[in-house]
Amino acid sequence: MVNRVKKQLAKKIFLNILFVLVSAIVLTWFLEYRYFVNDAGRAFGMVFERPRIFFYTALIITIILTFVYALTWRPGLSVALLMVAIIIITYIHINKFVSRGTPLLPEDFQLADQAGQLAKFIDIGALIRMIIACLLSLFLGILFDVKTKNALRFAFPENLPWWLKRMIIPRVAVMGMMFGLFIATTDFVRNHEGVAYQRVEWLETTLTAWNQTRNYDENGFILGFLYNMRKISLEEPEGYSEERISEISQKYNDKKAADDTRTSLKDADYNIVVILNESFYDPELLRDYYDFSAADGSGSGEVTPNWRKITEKYPSGYMYSTEYGGGTANVEFEIFTGLTNYWANTVPFTDIFPRLGSVESIASFTKENGGYKTLALHPFNGGMYKRNIALKVEGYDDFKDLAQFDFTEHDENSQYVNDRSSYQQVLKTLRENKDKQTIELVTMQNHLPYDYDVYSTHDFVVSGEEQWEKEKIETYLQSLHQSDKYLGEFIAELEKMDEKTVVLFFGDHSPGIFGKASSSSSLADRNVSQLTPYFVYANFDYDFKPAGYSGATEGLPAIVSEMSLPTTTPNCLTNTLYNVLGVEKPTLGYLLDEVCRDVPILTARYLDGKEIKAKSAEDYAQVVYDVLGGQRFWK
Repeated sequence: MVNRVKKQLAKKIFLNILFVLVSAIVLTWFLEYRYFVNDAGRAFGMVFERPRIFFYTALIITIILTFVYALTWRPGLSVALLMVAIIIITYIHINKFVSRGTPLLPEDFQLADQAGQLAKFIDIGALIRMIIACLLSLFLGILFDVKTKNALRFAFPENLPWWLKRMIIPRVAVMGMMFGLFIATTDFVRNHEGVAYQRVEWLETTLTAWNQTRNYDENGFILGFLYNMRKISLEEPEGYSEERISEISQKYNDKKAADDTRTSLKDADYNIVVILNESFYDPELLRDYYDFSAADGSGSGEVTPNWRKITEKYPSGYMYSTEYGGGTANVEFEIFTGLTNYWANTVPFTDIFPRLGSVESIASFTKENGGYKTLALHPFNGGMYKRNIALKVEGYDDFKDLAQFDFTEHDENSQYVNDRSSYQQVLKTLRENKDKQTIELVTMQNHLPYDYDVYSTHDFVVSGEEQWEKEKIETYLQSLHQSDKYLGEFIAELEKMDEKTVVLFFGDHSPGIFGKASSSSSLADRNVSQLTPYFVYANFDYDFKPAGYSGATEGLPAIVSEMSLPTTTPNCLTNTLYNVLGVEKPTLGYLLDEVCRDVPILTARYLDGKEIKAKSAEDYAQVVYDVLGGQRFWK
């Protein structure tokens, strides 16, 4: 009798475990099927092409399902509840993905009460089907429990106490174990390093920060969602306190109050356009590393003649980019906020901004102090680097990505909208809105890959290089030449306009294909690959003022000393613009005056292990931490 009871108990335990495991695999496949917008082929692709990811996700689902089962003590109902959760979550995801091209993120729930984020993704037409599917799942789950009561449910003598019959202690123990197991098995993704790419060898995959559609596609919905739940913890600088921040704030507010040399933003009668031109670079810096010339034999070849003409007339310089070949959003973050990524060393747009209500930027400052309308433009997916979230944090009134662009011309076989279309979008905005505007444009034309068949003709040839490198550089030079041409057209159109407009133009980083310089054992060579051009242009007569600091020259090519604006990292660039225009600027700008003078290039690549001793940098570190990871006393 005892043996028979033991066998029946063992059988039920086995059947329950088998049921949970099989259900978890089915639920995992269904989750990926729904994530891929009901594409069964791509869902099966996750099973067979990325099995480690699939079965890791199945493990997470198993843990969650076991937790729910221990809670409800009903196997069918537990599966039904999890199915309902998947149906609802993926319903929201599908509606968002169809309208925005980006997957569901934790931030969508966090921001729902502020901006109605989720309401925008609701497809009313599918809502009834979703509700029916949920009700049907619950009905089938309950029916399953009724039909399998004898096979799966555990029976106990009626005279036992209720807490023994319901196995309260074992169930609570299982729930605790599952919670701990979930924390342990997901720690690596919830507390990732915060870098653009993080390789996970045991899963044979890479976690990606800059492109969450790609991250979800390659790693599945569960890994992608958990990856974005990370709350980065910045290292607190020594001596951080409310009193310290108040002292720093008072010091630079006093400097601001004493500065009576600046024009009020309210009195400024011009638009401000800030253009981050993807991978725009001065190829003349490469002459010592790569031999290139005009393909028609007419000479060495001037790739960027329009940019060169602008530098002869308007304040211009070189920016020492904090990135090489990528990381656009990190440069974007520094330029528009005046903060630095030097100490955080993460991807602020994706890892920090989603949990911040606001961060002062050129958009918020010009809007609040000068009455400017603010708009950000980007001819690509707005969810890239979570710009659709980050730019709202910076205070932009509106953000238009590719889906809202009126101009979408491509050069030949390029996959990206060309700079001509990007500039036409800016010009259209300037012409249609007579209010003062601050416009941010992040272009895409010069973005990699640099495949040789993008252009049918190449106006520049590179000598003495391996074929693959030669073709990439020649393609990039052709793209850059076209980009420069469109820059010339843009400036020509601005010259015709009555609307007064100031333009801050810069390249975010070099294209990442200059290995001779970037991989050199010489720091001076590596520095060359980090320098990108910038200038301040105005389509009206303007008395430009000095930048206020000289910039860096050590370890840099002699040409930087010939430019009228200093060589600095991105964190100094908008403050340089304020100084050149002689217009009022935020309190942070007065701190940056000292930082950009004492440490004009604030990036580990240039400092190469040198210790920063400037007092201004200590103050700056306190403020950056306070804004991004502290108590926000500065605000």
